[in-house]
Amino acid sequence: MTNEERAQRLLALDEKSLVAAEIAMDQLIKGLEDPKTPHTARSNLIVTALRASGRLDVKAGGDKPLEPWEMSADELQRNIDRLRRETLERSRPKIEGAARRIETPAPGTSASVFD
Repeated sequence: MTNEERAQRLLALDEKSLVAAEIAMDQLIKGLEDPKTPHTARSNLIVTALRASGRLDVKAGGDKPLEPWEMSADELQRNIDRLRRETLERSRPKIEGAARRIETPAPGTSASVFD
């Protein structure tokens, strides 16, 4: 696959994502505007709208982070980026102390570090 083909494919995916987001948002608004929508469903719709807009990153009533299935695409991407950064930091070698020369034992002597 060429770079041009990849770019076209990404553009098509982005367009499909935008269409899906518009449909979802239309349905969400209809649910909020419908007077027959139960109050609990209306509350869930409001929370969904806030999460989708990135204005709500934690569960109500606490500082516990959202589970992956509760996150919007942007929230997932931010968390993936954060985890990659943390993994990179942890994978860097940590060298402590000063370097010292290791002597080669003389023939006939033990090379054990426990001697």
